[in-house]
Amino acid sequence: MQLLAGFTLSILLALPAMASEWTVTQAPADDVALRAAKITNEDGNTLYLWPRHSDDTYQIIAEVHLGDGSGFAGAMPSYRIDGGETIDTDVVRRAGESKGALWGHVGGKVAFWKAWSSDDDVIKPTDPFNAWLAGETLRFTYHAASGGTNTTAFPLHGLDAAVSEATGVRVP
Repeated sequence: MQLLAGFTLSILLALPAMASEWTVTQAPADDVALRAAKITNEDGNTLYLWPRHSDDTYQIIAEVHLGDGSGFAGAMPSYRIDGGETIDTDVVRRAGESKGALWGHVGGKVAFWKAWSSDDDVIKPTDPFNAWLAGETLRFTYHAASGGTNTTAFPLHGLDAAVSEATGVRVP
C-alpha cells in the first residue's frame, strides 16, 4: 500500500501545475457594473485590467493585488513581457502627475497604473499594449514591504478575448 501511495504521489508531482485562466469579473472598484479581465497566478497574486473611458479617450488600467503575506514597500513596480523592454510604472505615474492626472499609485497590497490609452477603441498592432496580447508571460517586479525585491509572473494566453469583453476595446 505504501508503495502505491508513493507511486501515486510521484505521478501527481510530475504533472504540470494547473494554469490560471483569464476571466471577466467585477472590477476591484465601488462601481458594481465595472468589468475587468482577471487572472490569479500560482503565487496567489491577482492582475486585473479594467476600462476607464471618457468621450474622447479609451484607457485600460492594470491593477495588481498581492496575495497573503506580501505587501508593497511604497515604490511603483515594473514589468516585462517575455524578452521585451522593462516598463517602469513610476514613469507612467509621473507622466500623469505632470498633467494633473492619476496614472499610477502603489500602497499596501495594491498597485495600479495606466497600461494603455488611445483616442480610438482599437488596440493597434503598433500600440505598446499589443505586447500584452501577443506575449506569453508578464513578469512583475516590486519592492516588498518585508525587504528585498520580488518577482511574480502572470500568463497572458487568453487575455485578448477577456480584455475585449471586459473593456469594450477591440483587439487585432
